[in-house]
Amino acid sequence: MELRRQLALSVLEDGLSVSEASRRFGVTRPVVRKWVNRARQDGIVDLCERNGAPLTIPNKTGLGLESALLAPKEAYP
Repeated sequence: MELRRQLALSVLEDGLSVSEASRRFGVTRPVVRKWVNRARQDGIVDLCERNGAPLTIPNKTGLGLESALLAPKEAYP
């Protein structure tokens, strides 16, 4: 996390270019942009890893069908 803070601060406050920051910190330019944008939106303190799991799963099997499919497994272990 400290690396991300240093990177974001060097771009935001010191005026370092995205390309130079990516070379200096050893990450790609899209990663630099992501961290700098996140620092702008959420603040420099909140540059931790985020969960990438989706909030919803549109094609998820319904609970009724799931129960019906798993019932034989429970009945006949």
